[in-house]
Amino acid sequence: MADFASRYRETSIDAATKAKLVQMLLGRAMQHARGGAAAAAEGRIEARFNENQRLTEIVSVLRGHLDLKRGGTIARQLDAIYGHLQVVIIQIDVRANAALYDHVLAILGDLERAWSEIAQTPAPLAATGSRTAAGAEPARGTAAQGAIREGFTLRV
Repeated sequence: MADFASRYRETSIDAATKAKLVQMLLGRAMQHARGGAAAAAEGRIEARFNENQRLTEIVSVLRGHLDLKRGGTIARQLDAIYGHLQVVIIQIDVRANAALYDHVLAILGDLERAWSEIAQTPAPLAATGSRTAAGAEPARGTAAQGAIREGFTLRV
């Protein structure tokens, strides 16, 4: 059964649009933020740190795949949002301020909902060639697929 689930995940990732991959990464980021908040509430410092590391990795992948030259204003705004999230995640660890998880989750939730809408838009409207509707390339094919497989796979 585990082999079937693994193959299903692989197929889902390979068949996903770029917008869907971003949505999947954001969903996984939210899971890590919730895990970090739970660990913080229980006083599990190492677990909180590990969840924050995974959360930071996802945000870094998303930020690293923006095309700031071709993406225009939206790509620059996403870059600023992802940069802000990275700073807040560091503050959570440095200040041991678990209340900041609510802020992180609110931003991630807004982004995930927006990308969900983009992912549901018919292909000619959602993307032109290899670019998303946002004019950015937040998930360039194999890099995002590899990131999901290696550390951000949604567990079935």
